[in-house]
Amino acid sequence: MGTSSASGPRPASPECASGRLGSLAGRPRQPPLFRRPQRSARRERRRKRPMSDIGFRRDKAVVPLHGWIDAEAADRLVAALRSAHEDFFYDRIELSLRSDGSTLEAAAEILREMQRLRARGVAVDTVVQGGAASGAAFLAALGDRRRADAGSRLYLHGARLGDQSQFTARQTLLAAQGLALWDETAIALLADRALQTAPPSDGDAEGIPSADWHVIAELVSAPSPRMSGPTATQRRDLRKRLRRTVRKLVSTKDRKGLVGLYSGLFDREVSVGAELARELLLIDSVGDDPEEAPEAVGEPCLHVPE
Repeated sequence: MGTSSASGPRPASPECASGRLGSLAGRPRQPPLFRRPQRSARRERRRKRPMSDIGFRRDKAVVPLHGWIDAEAADRLVAALRSAHEDFFYDRIELSLRSDGSTLEAAAEILREMQRLRARGVAVDTVVQGGAASGAAFLAALGDRRRADAGSRLYLHGARLGDQSQFTARQTLLAAQGLALWDETAIALLADRALQTAPPSDGDAEGIPSADWHVIAELVSAPSPRMSGPTATQRRDLRKRLRRTVRKLVSTKDRKGLVGLYSGLFDREVSVGAELARELLLIDSVGDDPEEAPEAVGEPCLHVPE
């Protein structure tokens, strides 16, 4: 990854980049999505330990994912997901998300487990409670059934390198290339998920916050509304143009067009409200689950397979 003189200190590897910053970061040399990181025996034991932070409803387990997500948090979450299915025999698990971001490795590890469970016939639903940024927002958009509480916001953006002061020029270049590959993969996954989603039905535009109208205007290449917010006529027009754009991309299975749409969202580095996230097919519904009666999260209702 670079050379150092005999007398001087060896430059820090790009793999040491931490990248909190509310972003996907860490291990940027190659997106961990494509390789399984080695784990110590201690981490493996902790990973397999039964979890106490799993809630239960009548037909699903509920696993909270709150706060900053690092490698240890990802290990605990993966253990909880496995325990919900393998120990309590649930075939539907709900991830309850409220997070300001994650490391890249942590997001990739959780995604791998979601994909593994899905291959075994386990549905992994996602719910955004208040807000999800970076890796957490990315995971929220890849659930089987995706919902956000009213007033929640999602913040999707490109992966970031973090502190580069100890990197050589070559290390910085290689790390940037790795992060670009991660972004490309993440956006492609979002586009593929959108192609499986039915666009929302017609409705009014009252639920979209004022700040989000500027984002919509940029995404559909329309004149930006005034700072005080668009008029009722402008709101209807912008929403109609956005829906027309999204519906055409989905109906024609224009994956390249969806990649371009999400790339534009990543590049702008702005959060979007739940209503706009629904219009962009990043979630399926806003508010309470219409299929779920109010019910306290409690003890498991075990249905042990014969």
